[in-house]
Amino acid sequence: MREQQRAPVSAPPRGTWAGARARKAWNDRTLVSAAFVTSSFSSRRRRRRRQYYGQTEPLRLSLLRRIDCPHWEACAGCTLQDATAQARPPIFEQVATFFAETFGYQLPEPVVASSSHHWRTLAKLAVRRTPKTPHHNRVDKVRSWAPQLGLFRAGTHEVVAIPECQVHHAALNKAFKCLECVLARSAVAIYDERRPRLESLRYVQLAVERRTGRVQLVLVGYREPTSQPVAPSRRRTDASLLTPTWRMLCDQLWEEGKRFGSKQQLWHSIWVHMHAGRGNAIFASAHEASQTETAQWQQVYGDAPFIIDEPLAGEPGPVMVLPPFAFQQANLTAYRAMLPLIGFWCMQPLPSSVQRRCNVAAMTSQPQVGTVASRSMPVLRIAEFCAGVGSIGLSVVRQMQQLPNAPAHIYLWASDIHPGGQVAFWETARRNGLLDERVRSALELRYQVGSMTALAQRVHDPKVAASIVIADPPRAGLGPVFISEVLGKALTPSATDDAASSRLERFIYVSCSMSSFMRDVRQLVSFAPNDRNRDASEPTVCWTLRHAQPYLFFPGADHLEMVAVFDRQVRGRCRMS
Repeated sequence: MREQQRAPVSAPPRGTWAGARARKAWNDRTLVSAAFVTSSFSSRRRRRRRQYYGQTEPLRLSLLRRIDCPHWEACAGCTLQDATAQARPPIFEQVATFFAETFGYQLPEPVVASSSHHWRTLAKLAVRRTPKTPHHNRVDKVRSWAPQLGLFRAGTHEVVAIPECQVHHAALNKAFKCLECVLARSAVAIYDERRPRLESLRYVQLAVERRTGRVQLVLVGYREPTSQPVAPSRRRTDASLLTPTWRMLCDQLWEEGKRFGSKQQLWHSIWVHMHAGRGNAIFASAHEASQTETAQWQQVYGDAPFIIDEPLAGEPGPVMVLPPFAFQQANLTAYRAMLPLIGFWCMQPLPSSVQRRCNVAAMTSQPQVGTVASRSMPVLRIAEFCAGVGSIGLSVVRQMQQLPNAPAHIYLWASDIHPGGQVAFWETARRNGLLDERVRSALELRYQVGSMTALAQRVHDPKVAASIVIADPPRAGLGPVFISEVLGKALTPSATDDAASSRLERFIYVSCSMSSFMRDVRQLVSFAPNDRNRDASEPTVCWTLRHAQPYLFFPGADHLEMVAVFDRQVRGRCRMS
């Protein structure tokens, strides 16, 4: 009771050293509390906007701090050191200008959902040879070189060690030191780009399971192409993939993991991956893995094959199953903060439903009572491209099932080029209760393996007939074939009839490359017909921007993730309210 009756404390006085420290503490406490207190006094619309579009300004900037990394000058991973530069990277100005010139849209500030330190839970590091140092000579007196683990220096293939990286998760730095200790005395060959040697170690991938703090390790080696198909195996006795030297390396890593992990085993699992590529690709492509069978995967240690990422306190999103051979996000905290926004726009009424309600209101001359968002849709059909393990689509399904006015039936069709994502998709659906008997009548899930170009026609297939398309492509972007086959055909006259309510009406673009994003959007806008050359009585059909929100996935780098929502609108008939 005394705490509730206490009068508000005024700000400490200025001008003294003690007063400055007390004032800083008072400001920090006031800013953090104000971020939560003001939400109770704001309107319903502002609360909803804060929930889906990001935090308030004081809370957003409090997550970022100056990156004082000992590898700053040598490492090319981070380029922005100050907190103010991290919150607004230089590329934001270029993207904001593009939106203003193309759509007349004012791009909001990037959403900062994770701290600038220890946010990275996935690291892919190169392993190369380096001249010996006195430290290496004490460990190994036979070889004239020593293994070097780290990142490439900018513009070169010289490896820079980063054992104390400030953006890496603490478990990644611990795994880095364990790998250095074991490789220094291991007999396994290290990859040399000038003279590639068979069974040589090229790269390693480290992924952290946040709930347990253990690390999943993938050792990537070089191997000649083989014509004999070798299926992925989890047996340690499989001699087709593990030579005695590699088996000894895995044994040493597992034993050292017990010492470095102190209270628990450091390694979640140890995998070995072999492929014949000599390029910059760390893993073999999906085409190589499924067709030529030159890529091979084998789990050597660990009972669980996949990482189970569960949402931490206050995080949205489903339980995700992350295998090593499928795409994983490096910043899972920021990725989970983006999922509610995509689900929010999947739950918003489609343009066809708004059109029908406007026509009914015009004929009856009665205003529509209530908001459009409160009305449920009978059937919702979603197609997701580059789905990976299906975390975006399955998260949308979970969000909609928790609503009181959820659609009567939800159809989700997901696809990805890598066949490994299909197993993780169904396991993710099972762990989130989407395969239970009680939800099967209102939910239908499908997964198909294939590229975006090959499966682009399936969107307009009567069996799919997606009304919402979600695409999260790699850095190369969507490509002209996908844009013309999926988005261009949605503007044909047959797709603009009022009866075709199941046709594609909304496109949600999740992009990780701003250059490819702006290129694809320019081509998307070019599908709009010229108003000068059309009949005045003919309606104009085009893709219009509804919303765009950048996200800061990589604090310290000049990089943004973008979520853009486009609607197929028929102008000249009814204006959306």
